[in-house]
Amino acid sequence: MKEMGLKRCSAAILCGGNSVRMGTDKAVLVFEGERLIDRKLRQFQAFEEIFLSVRNEEQLKELNIRRVTDPEKNQGPFCALVSILAASGTEWTAVCAVDMPYVDAETMETLLSYADPDTEVIIPVTEKGFEPLAAVYRSALRDRVRAAYRQGTRRMMDFIQTCRVREIPAAAFVRGEETFRNLNTRMDLCPRRSASTERIISPKEGGIAKRFSHVEFSGKFHAAADAKTRGMEESQSDSFMWSFQENSTRPLTRNRMEPLAAACALKAAAEPVSKEETALKDLAGRVAAEDVFAKIPLPVFDKSPYDGYAFRAEDTVSASREKPAVLRVLGVLYAGDVTEIPVKKGEAYRIMTGAALPPGADCIINYELTSFTEDAVTIPAAYPAGTNVIRCGEELSAGERLITRGQRITPPMLGLLSTQGIGSCLVYRKPRVAVIVTGSELTLPGQPLPSGHIYESVSVMLTAYLEKLGFEVTGCELLSDDAERITEKLREHSLKNDLIVMTGGVSVGDKDYAKTALACAGAETILSEIRMKPGSCTAAGVMSKEKAGRTLILCLSGNPGAAFTAFFAVCMPALKKICGRTDTEPACMKLPLLYPMKKKSGQTRFLRGRLLLSDGRAFFAENDHQGNGMLRSFSDFDLMAEIPAGSDALPAGAEVTVYRITW
Repeated sequence: MKEMGLKRCSAAILCGGNSVRMGTDKAVLVFEGERLIDRKLRQFQAFEEIFLSVRNEEQLKELNIRRVTDPEKNQGPFCALVSILAASGTEWTAVCAVDMPYVDAETMETLLSYADPDTEVIIPVTEKGFEPLAAVYRSALRDRVRAAYRQGTRRMMDFIQTCRVREIPAAAFVRGEETFRNLNTRMDLCPRRSASTERIISPKEGGIAKRFSHVEFSGKFHAAADAKTRGMEESQSDSFMWSFQENSTRPLTRNRMEPLAAACALKAAAEPVSKEETALKDLAGRVAAEDVFAKIPLPVFDKSPYDGYAFRAEDTVSASREKPAVLRVLGVLYAGDVTEIPVKKGEAYRIMTGAALPPGADCIINYELTSFTEDAVTIPAAYPAGTNVIRCGEELSAGERLITRGQRITPPMLGLLSTQGIGSCLVYRKPRVAVIVTGSELTLPGQPLPSGHIYESVSVMLTAYLEKLGFEVTGCELLSDDAERITEKLREHSLKNDLIVMTGGVSVGDKDYAKTALACAGAETILSEIRMKPGSCTAAGVMSKEKAGRTLILCLSGNPGAAFTAFFAVCMPALKKICGRTDTEPACMKLPLLYPMKKKSGQTRFLRGRLLLSDGRAFFAENDHQGNGMLRSFSDFDLMAEIPAGSDALPAGAEVTVYRITW
């Protein structure tokens, strides 16, 4: 949110009407010791502009706050949205009902962090569905909202379904579902005990707030023992051993996220790296840190596309094969030549490809269509003005956007920059990443393979993928299963890197130390498990750097198939955001399965495959070798299919959502 900022967003508080169930105006009801309207004004004080949406001029008139009234009485919140967007003077407008006590500026900041140039509405999604009364709307929608209201639209969601919408799951917010609780009865005003464990994702610039109920202790601690002290069933607790240093903290419950929620959590925790000015020759593959605009038109002048003759159209008005126009040739113009001698009646210039059109001329004919001598050219037909002339600015006008902030710079973009004489650009620096591979059973390629060992295959593939994304790999280490050593390396690499990717040790075995090391190193946990297959054994955290910023730490499975499935299905949006890119979300579409999916899917399942065309139709073709430890299915994959949790076996032809793998 550093770059978006609440200063580009107004806040509109829907103050509601005289509630039948509450018996009075909701805005003045007291919750947790203060009136709802006072609470909301306090929560939203960070906004540049705040105003109240009221039902009439009398409501809350004692407050010295700008108020807007509904165009009609008792027509609901969509009617209020008409006045709200008309009154907003900023790019975005955050709309919140006064009876949602846990929606604050940080909530809206999280929503705004997902803004991009194409999105019109950013809306949270809870278990109950969309929440339009705690959403962010692009203020430029005002005319469409007004028109829709005049045409009879009265429900918020009926209008929102016509917009380009970004949906953000409730899991991406600090309180999860509780964030969007609203107060409907007087019983709701009574305080209630919060859940024992809350979501931990917060996009605050100062770091991710840890929201777990926790305990301080030293030495080894078994989660099952702690479960008994809390009155929990032993079967509900984690059954694995955690090793911690003195004064460390850890979550007492497992934080199993759905894949989409996990991706949102990682993206919220990620922050773009700093910027630097970089020379044109080094810009390929870098990410633009600002919009770049054309300084001059392209082409800069009217010019010729052919070798031929430049002349005045009016000199050929009556020309024909029987009575051609014969024009005197003044000279020859090559690319780079400029003449101040204009073409007059009955005259022409011989002109070469790329040469500037001489003054007075408005037509060009390629020389193959003429007969000519050194001094004269014969034109056998009439030509209208503008024939075969490439006009100044035909390709590009001065001031036109060449590159948008967050775009990855491609070779054609380098060419465009060169046409403008631009020798350098402000780009995001290359993020630094360290790769740590753990496993006492691993041996590096090129060395003799001891009995019971396997060759380590993840690091070379992982570093290649990261470099392809634009990261600078600062180091790659193979560590044995040693909790203290892994912890030490996490601390060391967090000081100088923007990202650490660690593989192995994320499950619940006796020597799975990744989560232990993450906690002992001082990282704040983002997620500890994902409800997906393969790739469920995925964890993540963040560590603050000494000077500024933070390091994101990804802990992937030691099984290559599981590790790279999580890498592509969950981690990619966060990795792209660190690089500064705005195209973080994968392109998705619906495609039929070419082959049947014979297994049931108790949790979300991701399949590696490819686009296949057959009989004029596009299909998703599942690759062979989909196992957790198998790499072969990645060798020619360009699509990943998502099979929803709870799905039965699927026949060939069943439609599934597929995601395109892009860099």
